[in-house]
Amino acid sequence: MLRIRGFTLIELVAVMLILAVSGIAVFSYLRVGAEIFVDAVGRDQLSAQSRFALERLSRELKSSLPASARELTDDATYQCLEFVPVSGSGLYLSIPRPPNSNAPMDVVTADPDVFGNRIIVNAFTEDHIYRDGGPGRSLALVDSTADTPSAGLTRLAFASGDRFISGSAARRYYSINDPVSWCLEGENLRRYEGYGRNQNQQAPGNLGTGETMATNLTNDVSLPAQLPFTVANATLQRNGLVQLQFRFARSEGAEPLILHHEVHIPNVQ
Repeated sequence: MLRIRGFTLIELVAVMLILAVSGIAVFSYLRVGAEIFVDAVGRDQLSAQSRFALERLSRELKSSLPASARELTDDATYQCLEFVPVSGSGLYLSIPRPPNSNAPMDVVTADPDVFGNRIIVNAFTEDHIYRDGGPGRSLALVDSTADTPSAGLTRLAFASGDRFISGSAARRYYSINDPVSWCLEGENLRRYEGYGRNQNQQAPGNLGTGETMATNLTNDVSLPAQLPFTVANATLQRNGLVQLQFRFARSEGAEPLILHHEVHIPNVQ
């Protein structure tokens, strides 16, 4: 008679224990691998957004008007960096100055889009750059243009009463756009534009709706050593300098990412 043998209960329990231990070991190995992958992806995303924000702000600052960078800090909630973008520059032959305040301005052929822009000459203080209104200023709104190709010049006419208080030693002018602000608010870095020109720098709440450029910042604006923006405007001996410090951190990671960067703004007047 053929006898058929099966597994005993002890053998089945032993096999189940072996499979359970093996499963736990494999699961732990996969879990560690998954955690490493998630951490690496998070680090890469944080690094990518920090590089994007730093690179964009640096490029905008490098093409900004000399002496236009300024900062505004609220020790509890925010710090803002404001500057004036330059859309073009060139050389002029003559500018309207007292007593001929209504005279036109002859420049070496200008960008065709200069109409409606503001022209600024020899501006080296906030009052020169940001004050809007009244004669005797360093900037004027282009009211009309007329090309004279035969002479290689463009004649710019300004609104009535606009004139320049002084000329540039290098006969240089800048065509500028409205100011731009970058503000660190809590853990968000936001960019504002289109809010107009103000003699006094404005808080984020007065700048309209901004665009978020980066998140997960941990700078404490109440500590001078952690301020994201530090401005040192140009002097006769050196160019303008803006120091940037961004501190990033993830809730999933314990170590911060701290970026230090300096942007030099040539003092060309």
